[in-house]
Amino acid sequence: PGAWGAFIYKDTEDFTMNRSLLAVAIASALALSLTACSGGGGGANVRPNNPPSPSTTAPPPAPPVTYSYPEYNQLVPTGALAAQQAGFTGAGVKIGILDSGVDPSLADMQGRIAGFQSYITGGSQTPNDTFGHGSVVAQILGGLAVDGFPGGVAPGASLYIAQIASSENNYLVTDQAAFADLISQGVRIFNMSYGPFDEVTNVPIGPTLYSNFFNPLIAQTNGLFVVAAMNLGNSQPSSLAGLPYTDPAALNNWIAVVNVNIDSNGNPAGLFTGYNSADPSNACGVAAQWCISAPGEVDYLPIPGTQFGGYGYGTSFATPIIAGVAALVEQAYPWMTGPNLQDTILTTATPLGTGPYPNAVYGWGEVNAAKAVDGPAQFAFGAFDANIDSYSSTFTNAIGGSGSLDLTGTTGTLTLSGANTYSGGTTVSSGNLWLSGSVAGNATLSGGSLGGPGTINGSVTNSGGTLISQAALGGPGLIITGNYAVGTGGTTAIALGNPLTVDGSASLAGILEILAPATTYTPKSTETLMNYGSETGGFGSQTYGAGVYWTVSNLAYGGTALTATVTASNVAQVSALLPGVSAVTLATAQGVQASLQQVNGWSTAQQAAHAGFLTNAAQFLSARTAAQANASLA
Repeated sequence: PGAWGAFIYKDTEDFTMNRSLLAVAIASALALSLTACSGGGGGANVRPNNPPSPSTTAPPPAPPVTYSYPEYNQLVPTGALAAQQAGFTGAGVKIGILDSGVDPSLADMQGRIAGFQSYITGGSQTPNDTFGHGSVVAQILGGLAVDGFPGGVAPGASLYIAQIASSENNYLVTDQAAFADLISQGVRIFNMSYGPFDEVTNVPIGPTLYSNFFNPLIAQTNGLFVVAAMNLGNSQPSSLAGLPYTDPAALNNWIAVVNVNIDSNGNPAGLFTGYNSADPSNACGVAAQWCISAPGEVDYLPIPGTQFGGYGYGTSFATPIIAGVAALVEQAYPWMTGPNLQDTILTTATPLGTGPYPNAVYGWGEVNAAKAVDGPAQFAFGAFDANIDSYSSTFTNAIGGSGSLDLTGTTGTLTLSGANTYSGGTTVSSGNLWLSGSVAGNATLSGGSLGGPGTINGSVTNSGGTLISQAALGGPGLIITGNYAVGTGGTTAIALGNPLTVDGSASLAGILEILAPATTYTPKSTETLMNYGSETGGFGSQTYGAGVYWTVSNLAYGGTALTATVTASNVAQVSALLPGVSAVTLATAQGVQASLQQVNGWSTAQQAAHAGFLTNAAQFLSARTAAQANASLA
């Protein structure tokens, strides 16, 4: 069995345990030291007489007045409380906790244990935890707010417990069955509050026992593995937390966690140095690119019959904060993969320290759950592959970075509402990308759709998708500051009243699709469909998408604009072609058409007197689908 560590505080006496490390595999399991509440694992069980003094450096804005040191460390400084107040609790997300088990008698664990399996020799399959460390981790990650405990980061997440240790000395780090069972139950986020007492830079580059074990799991799940950096005060994390340094295959699915000190005002105050020099956090070191900081000094409900009496500190307890935030982000974006979650959590962190970041001390900085649930702040690791499937999601953060956005999906829509500056470009192969904000760089559309009233600060190539210019009100539609080139397989969809603007050249072909105007906009007899710097080619055909009660004709390709004649369609004739139309609907349509003909003869004064009717008529004529048109007549 491996060793656990030193400086475990119990009552008023401290004692030192042997720091040996077992580095051999027994069957399919490797027993390694635990990053627990002491000795390389982090923490103690006796509260210091005085909390840390407030930081002398200029702090960020103080947390809400609800903050209390350190009871709310996992909630307020991390932004988790704000995320919870916005409705994110981790509901519907499965988290795997590989640790010493869980005590089912704890008040904050009632109804929280979705699954339990023991992998230790002779272990009971009924939830239990004779050591206590795993119970603390479970509380911080997903405990209920009860009995003075403010609750965990993700109190709505489903907790799946894999018992891989019975004491501080024998963690089965590479237990194949434990991970296999968690994966079979749908777990994709794994909390690993343990590791060896080494430094990753002392391990040879190349395949290791860890990489040989975890790389197949990463390939199978594309999940997220959250690992404690350990607590020896080293400038480098352990070889487990630093795995991508020796084998980059794990880079995009791995997060290493260090323990940041929080002062009595709730502000970050340097890397946690321990009390009486016990259990100082390791730094991020060479793991800076996949490392993040969280407060590991916490209060919790005491674990009966163990040394865990209600207070502790260490990277062990910082780690479940990050895993909990991952659950909040996955609830917000259920389609996200492990790399998506990693990018979002890391890039939304609040930078700590001086100079560029991520840095070798804090990594990306202190986790910020409230920002993370609004999407990534950078595309920092190459292509951000967003397969949104059928979900509708919005990224409100302004996204920077050198990476790209590559969108796929089915019927789902991803909306970008911020002023985005990521420089790697945008590609839509399927699914729908909606811009209410802006993007920088060029965009490529080969399937699906790309559109909105937003701005593309670059050029667009459309070989087989649908470019949409549409807004909620009459006025400018989509703006392309560069050039627009559409091939014969592409579609350009323009809503009446929302012209497409191309500041550069427009090379036109393919299909022109006319969309219904906004419900508050009544089309003019001559409408501008496009504005451009110059134009070549022309659309090969014209169709009607959503707007079923307007006819567009006489396309005129001018030197800087494309215009067309717009007339109201005959409601009765159009309605007769609607699927599933009834005799009652047809009769209603004939009445509506008669009313509209009367409207066309009104004077300006008569129109003003009947403004309400005209508004309703405009809304009727703006039916965006055949089904809506049919329903409006029923």
